[in-house]
Amino acid sequence: MSTPPLDPWSRGSTAYRVTVLLAFGLTFLGVIMVVIHLAGGGSSVPAVPIAVLGAGLLLHLIGTGIRMRDAKRNLQNRKGSAS
Repeated sequence: MSTPPLDPWSRGSTAYRVTVLLAFGLTFLGVIMVVIHLAGGGSSVPAVPIAVLGAGLLLHLIGTGIRMRDAKRNLQNRKGSAS
C-alpha cells in the first residue's frame, strides 16, 4: 500500500494556500515599502510598512495553524479508514 505524500502545498486545503500566498504577498510588499522609504532618504521606518510586515507574519502563523489542523484531520481519516 502506498501512502500519498505529505506535501503541504499539494495536499493542503484552499484556505491554507490562500493564507500562505497572502502572507508571502504582504511580507514582500512590506519589505518593498521599507526599501523604497529608506532609499528615498527616510531616517526611520514608518508605521505602515511595519504593520504590513506584521500582517504578513501573522498570516504565516495562521497558515501554520491551518496546516496543523489539516494534518490532524488527515491522520484521523487514515486511522479511521484503517480500522
